[in-house]
Amino acid sequence: MFTFDLKGAYHHIDIFAEHTTYLGFSWIVDGDVKYYVYNSLAFGISSAGHIFTKVLRVLIRHWRSLGFKVIMFLDDGIGGDNSFDKAVQTSYYVRQTLLDTGFLLAEDKCIWKPNLHAIWLGHKLDFCLDRLYITEERICRLEIAIKSALFQSLKDDSCLLHVRVLAGVVGQIVSLKSVLGSVVCRMTRYMYKCILSRASWKARVMVSLEAAKELQFWLDNVRSLNSEGKSLSQEKAVDLCVFTDASSVGYGGYVSSNRAEIISGGRISPIDLMYAAPGQEQVNSFVPGVEYLDMITLEQVNALTPGSEYVHLDNIRGEHVNMVAPGSEHVSKVALTDKLVNTVAPGSEHMSKVVLKGGQVNTVVSGSEHSGKVALRCEMVNTMASGSEHIVTGTQVYGSWTEQESVASSTWRELEAAYRVIKSNVVILQNKNVMLYSDNKNVLYNFHSGGNVDELHCKCLDVHRICSLYNINLSVIWIPRKDNTIADQLSRYQDCDDWSIQESIFSLLDVKWGPHTIDRFATHYNNKCARFNSKWWVPGTEAVNCFTQSWSCFNNWLVPPPQVSVKCFKKMEHDECVGTLVVPEWESAAFWPLITDGKGGYSKNVKDVYILPQTGVINPGRGNNGLFGNEHLPFRMLALRFDWRTK
Repeated sequence: MFTFDLKGAYHHIDIFAEHTTYLGFSWIVDGDVKYYVYNSLAFGISSAGHIFTKVLRVLIRHWRSLGFKVIMFLDDGIGGDNSFDKAVQTSYYVRQTLLDTGFLLAEDKCIWKPNLHAIWLGHKLDFCLDRLYITEERICRLEIAIKSALFQSLKDDSCLLHVRVLAGVVGQIVSLKSVLGSVVCRMTRYMYKCILSRASWKARVMVSLEAAKELQFWLDNVRSLNSEGKSLSQEKAVDLCVFTDASSVGYGGYVSSNRAEIISGGRISPIDLMYAAPGQEQVNSFVPGVEYLDMITLEQVNALTPGSEYVHLDNIRGEHVNMVAPGSEHVSKVALTDKLVNTVAPGSEHMSKVVLKGGQVNTVVSGSEHSGKVALRCEMVNTMASGSEHIVTGTQVYGSWTEQESVASSTWRELEAAYRVIKSNVVILQNKNVMLYSDNKNVLYNFHSGGNVDELHCKCLDVHRICSLYNINLSVIWIPRKDNTIADQLSRYQDCDDWSIQESIFSLLDVKWGPHTIDRFATHYNNKCARFNSKWWVPGTEAVNCFTQSWSCFNNWLVPPPQVSVKCFKKMEHDECVGTLVVPEWESAAFWPLITDGKGGYSKNVKDVYILPQTGVINPGRGNNGLFGNEHLPFRMLALRFDWRTK
């Protein structure tokens, strides 16, 4: 990588002579009022950044059309390539182009010699470790600001601090989000409350105890959080999923794998979970399309009601049950495990023993106020059917609210349900990348940004403490509650990227390069393959966010929104996959250097190219698709056959 900086960036842009009148100002010199006008673009004008970016866009397009990988943010630029020689060539050409076009370079800030380490926009890029960090200078500046804020607030008997000082600290913390993630939102909530309590920006505010704890948290942990950095490569695939729900009478949830059958809105249908629904005796059944099933073995599970001491499980050998998937030629035996449960509920001196047969049971303890449903895991089984991927059985956990809990807010109950399900299953969730699915949108907001209500915020912090303790990398996604409300929920979204390729074009390419096995960017009304991934949950989707899935071993059909095309290329390279990629023929786009060799041809991983006509190619979606919503496109679309597989 190499970095460069322009000197007096905006001053390269001349103001149209007739417009200088509108950029005048007065200044008193020796008692006389003198008037001045700007002859070059001035800092502080709202449109200045846009104008300067548009001017530099011409150079960006030129560089990228030649295969040079360059990024610019206003006057700061960075570039590089996969090899040192190519990076040197890029660096030399970029520098010479800037000089030839009349730009002044801040040579003291430019590093033209390519390196695996670079400092850019306050970030440290380390390609040796494949990590992104905040620079040491910014960390030191933040620590000094926090120490100063704590000192000023503690020396005052009323814990008062100038609001601008506190706002400055919060601003520095929030700027770390690119590396540290959403923790910057969760752990600045009380400081924001203090800032909002100001009388004016010239006043002082009282630093609450909670805000002081947040300041201390950042002073103690900012270095350790930054030392972990952020990966520069692809997102890690999800290992396990957690589905939770809460009602006025109880809570429930289960753990399952990140595969097609569990992305069904957290319900038994269309593919049943390992355990049948209450009142059913059926152990398991699968729809056609499942190849095989791997289920985890756990020695025990703790099902705790609030305040209970301990739950002990003894394994009892079970019987074998023959299971046949509809339409499958394979039959396997599933070992079910009976378990003996000793349940102790608070306030009860009695213990009840219940034998569970691989599924679930209602447990009511004499003398106790608590009753609940406890679902246990089964031993490992292998079941063969026709057509899907690995599935790991989920563990269902049931419980009832106390009278006080049942009248709490629905959002608190949803957060508490997630907390209890995760805490009950830390044995299998620890050291994993976990996706939490909830049907409450407030859960998503509170987990990412912290709660505006203290009790909600505290519950979010409880969940994140558990995740931190057991090294659980937790992400949250919203899903609709029931099938009959899906359309209503999705109708609130306007997806501008729901356009697709016409069925006739796909059929032609499917014959040429197919059959394609999965559509990575689709929805339930435009998918070209029976198996597809989507931007958010829709009926029939295998997964939300295709970048969290493995693309290997599939013939991928890829029609990504242009803004994620670069990410798509990197994902294909990372997973060493094969597929058909459809992109617009935009030479100024960021992805263009990735598909060309810089010599007028395509990169070596492009095995074949099919140029699509400009008319009758796009099938418009239901949203406002912009250019892609027109029958005739002002540009051509390219179908590229990629193969990243190693020979």
